[in-house]
Amino acid sequence: MITGYRFGKIVIDGKPFTHDLILIGNEIKPDWWRTESHRLDIEDIRSVIEEAHPTILVLGTGKFGMMKVPEETKNWLTAQGVQLIVETTGKAVKIYNRLSETQNIVGAFHISC
Repeated sequence: MITGYRFGKIVIDGKPFTHDLILIGNEIKPDWWRTESHRLDIEDIRSVIEEAHPTILVLGTGKFGMMKVPEETKNWLTAQGVQLIVETTGKAVKIYNRLSETQNIVGAFHISC
């Protein structure tokens, strides 16, 4: 469970992280890097989606929502049967915590801008 978030820091079960990350159930994939910092391309999440087969991807786009999702990525996720929820990271954390109790979900969080 995500127990805290502020600009540049996310806390999961009491452990702080200062880089973007992905959550798959109880597994933390730290230091998540993308091809372009403020853009989510298919290749940035393909392996995670193919490994976890989630029904939902919750994407935290940063404190100010700077990360964008191209239509191509949205369409690919839909074709994989994945519902995409895109929110600023503060809101995405709350959604992730609520849905992770009952859903097969992946969370991807940009923790800065």
